[in-house]
Amino acid sequence: MNGPRTSQAPAGAISAGQLEELASVLPRRVSGLARMLYGSTGSTIPRGMRSVLFALSAEPLQITQIAREEGIGQPAATRMVARLEALGLVYRRRSDADRRVVMVSVTDRGRTELEYMRGSRAG
Repeated sequence: MNGPRTSQAPAGAISAGQLEELASVLPRRVSGLARMLYGSTGSTIPRGMRSVLFALSAEPLQITQIAREEGIGQPAATRMVARLEALGLVYRRRSDADRRVVMVSVTDRGRTELEYMRGSRAG
């Protein structure tokens, strides 16, 4: 004599809509936090470009991924990557899996710059 079963989410659970909103906002929030944390590094690289460099430090990303993580448009992300590339801090490479996809990665020089910025912040 059990009553009818109802499927209710546990208390404190978030909806799919809330999760989608969080997924769209979180990268910009993290990027903003990185800009605040590494805002006064002594680096000559503009703040927005530093943020892109930090975003790339974890793994290679596509331009569209960079734009989404930084909360900027794809044209702005493309310009920043071009400037970072001209400085020798990043490079672009076609994906082996899909030759249409271009991945952006940090160079050794870029990693050195990242270490400098992190060291300046810690000191």
